[in-house]
Amino acid sequence: MEQIQTSTAVNAPVSVIAPHLQNLKDILMEEREHLSTGKMDRLESFARKKMQALAQINMFVSNDSSHELAKANEEELRAIDGLLRENMKKLNFRIAAIGEITETIRTAVKDAESDGTYQPGSFFIRKRK
Repeated sequence: MEQIQTSTAVNAPVSVIAPHLQNLKDILMEEREHLSTGKMDRLESFARKKMQALAQINMFVSNDSSHELAKANEEELRAIDGLLRENMKKLNFRIAAIGEITETIRTAVKDAESDGTYQPGSFFIRKRK
């Protein structure tokens, strides 16, 4: 009888956590699609949604049941891990591209400063006669 209770105790949280895992997966898929468009306008919103979803999942996970939950939801967790990695690659690519653009602008400004273009007195105002 005690084995059945243990099994039921483990299965109940597994079925309760599944919708929350699906919610996180849906958020990550939506983020992936948005990142594929090249837009960066909703990153803060996605971060907030992911944190909320992870907080909900964390409410169901205790040290006693985390192994059983992970094992029972292994396929879903692998899919979530794959989405996280894919989105991270896209974000890292964006960050690197922004860094390169920033460096190019910094170098151009530095070069422009040293060629005398923007030195005081480099502009002449002609008086009208």
